[in-house]
Amino acid sequence: PAFEVLSLLAERPLSLLRSSGLDWVEIEELLSRRAAVTFGELDGIDHRLSRFIELGELAGHTMPGPWRSEAAKRLRLSAEDLEKRLERLDGWRGLKWDPQLGTMVFVG
Repeated sequence: PAFEVLSLLAERPLSLLRSSGLDWVEIEELLSRRAAVTFGELDGIDHRLSRFIELGELAGHTMPGPWRSEAAKRLRLSAEDLEKRLERLDGWRGLKWDPQLGTMVFVG
């Protein structure tokens, strides 16, 4: 959990969280949610999917659909299983489609 909290703080320092309008209780809740994700909840496929997103390994697609198809193919997942994993990652770090990069990106 400490790594997850430190990762969040590296991505979004406390000063930025405070200046974005979050109070200390909201920041603590955000950090607690991030700490709740442990390696036991995420398996190797989730980590590979996270790496695809973090490193932009599947960039260059014009739409989210082809990106999802490529990710499912590379991970050898069904479309339904990929969606479940993306939903879990979205709840953990937030996801959005970046049309300029042509890939999914983490927002938190």
